[in-house]
Amino acid sequence: MMHLCHLLLVVIAALTVGVAGAPTARAENPGPAAAAPLAAEAPEADPEAYWRAQAENARERVAAAQAELYAVKADISRMRRRNHPRGEARAAIFASRDAARVALDEARHHLEVELPLEAEQAGADASWLRE
Repeated sequence: MMHLCHLLLVVIAALTVGVAGAPTARAENPGPAAAAPLAAEAPEADPEAYWRAQAENARERVAAAQAELYAVKADISRMRRRNHPRGEARAAIFASRDAARVALDEARHHLEVELPLEAEQAGADASWLRE
């Protein structure tokens, strides 16, 4: 049952983020830079809506990365309780945890640093990026 919940979290996160290959259980996150359009692509008609959507997408990527890290930590907890797997499989689980931490850090950096900088350079109001 727990594996099913984990798989459901991963699929929901993948659908939310729009990752290619969503049915796979640990889809690689393309990173915030690949997912976010350039500031120059902001529509002239409604820049506020554009920047609010960009901020919402960045927040969703952070949430998906947090869900992935939580799921990997749950896998590690189960592994430690059962003292299984060992060897390369065990190392792979810890490597996935490290990758999930990096993805979360990148998503947070994009939300907290890169996106506000892009918005400022495009002349957007900082309040458009807030929830």
